[in-house]
Amino acid sequence: MMIKWTAERDGAYCTGAFAVRDVENTLGDRNKTFTPISTCLVSVLFALGLMLTAVQPARANYMHATAEWDAFKRTYMSADGRVSDPENGWISHSEGQGWSMLLAVANNDPEAFERLWLWTRRNLQRSNDALFSWRYDPSSRPHVTDTNNATDGDIMIAWALMRAGMRWQNAGYRAAAAEIRHAIHTKLRRTVGGYDILLPGVDGFQLGDGVVVNLSYIVVPALRDFDRVDPNADWTGVIDDYERMLASILSVRDGLPPDWLFVGFDGAMSPAKSWPAEYGFDAVRVPLFLVWGQSSDRLSRTIAMRWYAAAQRLQASWLPASVNLYTGRISDYPASPGVTKIWELAGGHSGTAELIQSTDNTYYSAILAQLADLAKSERHRFAPTPRERGMPIADSNSHPSVSDVGTPIYFEGALRREALAPADQLVQPEPALLGRDTAIEGANAATYLVSVEPKTVAKAAAAQFAGSPTFTAY
Repeated sequence: MMIKWTAERDGAYCTGAFAVRDVENTLGDRNKTFTPISTCLVSVLFALGLMLTAVQPARANYMHATAEWDAFKRTYMSADGRVSDPENGWISHSEGQGWSMLLAVANNDPEAFERLWLWTRRNLQRSNDALFSWRYDPSSRPHVTDTNNATDGDIMIAWALMRAGMRWQNAGYRAAAAEIRHAIHTKLRRTVGGYDILLPGVDGFQLGDGVVVNLSYIVVPALRDFDRVDPNADWTGVIDDYERMLASILSVRDGLPPDWLFVGFDGAMSPAKSWPAEYGFDAVRVPLFLVWGQSSDRLSRTIAMRWYAAAQRLQASWLPASVNLYTGRISDYPASPGVTKIWELAGGHSGTAELIQSTDNTYYSAILAQLADLAKSERHRFAPTPRERGMPIADSNSHPSVSDVGTPIYFEGALRREALAPADQLVQPEPALLGRDTAIEGANAATYLVSVEPKTVAKAAAAQFAGSPTFTAY
């Protein structure tokens, strides 16, 4: 019997699934255990503030840092929390700090996160708002000579703080994230040519006849999470128009998104004149964020297909690091391993052809590879909830049928913290089996997983929920 459930409190949902063999009406001790999903996993998640299907509270300690993260810290992160790019003069960027903060959360590394955040706040945060200067150069005096921000760095820092605040129950992180979100919304959002867009920075991108945007700065999964905790800002409006812009670009034969895009007040779009007309260093992140945010598969797959097709037209045996959008010329060297991972994540494949592989081990490649792995593990986070799929909801006093083996059950209710199992009884579900969760910024936001014996399913579920639980079959 496959049981699916959703917990609801104040409009928040988290969903899960577990298989039940030999369900009985006699209910026993809820703290007994049974085997994982293929052989019967039970997952109960606290819905007062689940932000991510893979995110657990720090005390659960369900995830150990990956070897890639440990190697990245040793190579690129200093003791004070600064992340450096050795291939670019050892400079630091707000986006690199934000990416690293996000990876620290994903790897359950609060100590590294705190160092990263303290350095970023002390050295990059601007005095007149909650945004961050985009570049820090250790060889210059002062180290920050350009105080303009970079919107992708601001978004990544806010997203990382939001996730850290939820995972480790830190109200200070959550408050800082809210301040940054507000600054992004009020200082960087514009309507241009009928599109709801985010400027790449506060200064320098608004022209007399339009604006310049960077499509890779639209971090779709972050904006989706922003919308959950700040729905009045309508962050989905930015995502929807971002997808419309991409669809228009891809409607052109062999079209690919440029690193920098001009959007006229009349809605016309073209590669920005002050930058190379390339699908390259920046734009390669577009399919990463499309897949991660569960946006249109058609858009990400089209980009992956055309990216490789550019090489095939020139009979090149490598995935190009860049493609000139006017001439079709490609880079004479292959994309880095991190960039190649993004292409594969978006559905790219070479068929039977064997591609020349890059041996690039740069900072940018290393961090993109980890982000692609994280995106792959989280790509189901934004799946529709049972309610959004139109599943029926039973009366509040109804109960599940434990005799109708094979019938999926949808459960809805409010989970109580005091009914949860101790940390040493927590288990990790397969993320792909979990539906969409909702982020609620509350002091008690957390994720818990409890395993129980099959015959105790109904009682265990009911015991975890306050008020009148609702069960419905679908």
